[in-house]
Amino acid sequence: MKTVIITGAGGRLGISFIKVLIDKGYNISACELDAKRVSETKKLFKGKNFYISKCDITIEDDLESFFKETIDIFGQIDAVVNNASITSELLEKYGEPPSSFENTTLKSWNHTLAVNLTAPFAISKIFTKYFKECDRPGVGKIINVSSIYALNAPDPKLYENSKIKSFAAYSASKAGLIGLTLWMSSFLAKNNITVNAIAPGGVFNNHPKEFKSKLEEKIPLGRMAEPEDISNVLEFLISDKSNYINGQVINVDGGYSSR
Repeated sequence: MKTVIITGAGGRLGISFIKVLIDKGYNISACELDAKRVSETKKLFKGKNFYISKCDITIEDDLESFFKETIDIFGQIDAVVNNASITSELLEKYGEPPSSFENTTLKSWNHTLAVNLTAPFAISKIFTKYFKECDRPGVGKIINVSSIYALNAPDPKLYENSKIKSFAAYSASKAGLIGLTLWMSSFLAKNNITVNAIAPGGVFNNHPKEFKSKLEEKIPLGRMAEPEDISNVLEFLISDKSNYINGQVINVDGGYSSR
């Protein structure tokens, strides 16, 4: 039975990823920074092939400990999903609310890049070292969760008079994640590791009605994504059916990026 590591496990996408992969027979080792979310997610998947740990993915020692715990419990690691992400809502929670571009603090900028880009680099590095040393059969998988805003400019009008904010560090970090995906896909292939990215569109999460309506006008399919729209693509990329897919960015956005 293959084991998959998932970061940012307590969010709406993270929970959907866990559910679809457990249903397909994978072991899941998840990590999450928020202690309340750790507790809630643990209860949600109690009795399954599931482990979750409180972990700060911006601290390399925490990541090393988390990987060791995973190997001790499941005996192997076959794939990692870099899902954790800083959003405007989280910056607000951390007391670093997105401001105008010219008033953006370096603290806010650096925090966003640390979670959205540097942590996936560190996690992928640890996984690659493990995968090389254990000489496991099969293909190792790294899946990075990017965003439509890595490849498309946001429309400022969408965010006018909205509590949801678009901020430069998010787009920059998600674009950097695609650059990292492409580099790793080329250099890690010799280790039988494939690296791909998913670029989701807006995933509905009780968004304000006005924001939802404005965004859906820009989407050819006429609706925001549901978590399952993204997790089903993730399951395909984790499975052996995708073993020859490498270095790709899959837009899952209802056609948003086609316009």
